[in-house]
Amino acid sequence: MSLERKAAPASSLSIHSPPQAPHSPNSFLFKLSSPLSSFSVTFSTLGRAHVLALAGDLDAHTAPEFDAALRSCLDGGHVRIVADGAGLTYVSSAGLGVFMAFLEPTRSGGGDLVIAALPARVFETFDLLGFPEVFRFAPTVEAAAALFEVTS
Repeated sequence: MSLERKAAPASSLSIHSPPQAPHSPNSFLFKLSSPLSSFSVTFSTLGRAHVLALAGDLDAHTAPEFDAALRSCLDGGHVRIVADGAGLTYVSSAGLGVFMAFLEPTRSGGGDLVIAALPARVFETFDLLGFPEVFRFAPTVEAAAALFEVTS
């Protein structure tokens, strides 16, 4: 079953069926994006992992969208989360704060929040602030999802 959900400026939501999920035939898509921002989050599954594909600028204006996406995963009982950063073009301290806010809830629930496929320029921001000491990083979404097959 595939769903796409786009956040609207008001409280209304529109749901659309996308062509096909990118990671597997059994995955689903749930897309959160604002018509006023250049940021989107697309949900899918890969093995035991929930994948959140991030695209655009993750900053103070768009961090609430990422927060809502992660909260949706946790509310649904999904604690094995891969943040696919391949589409990120920029991340600010507000965006980094969202990652930090959800690390403990995922781990205390028996899962983890693994960051995958970051462009080199974006990874530099994470690296400068010591994120590799706290988070697990993977070169690809597939490698990140495989960590959940082995360790949880």
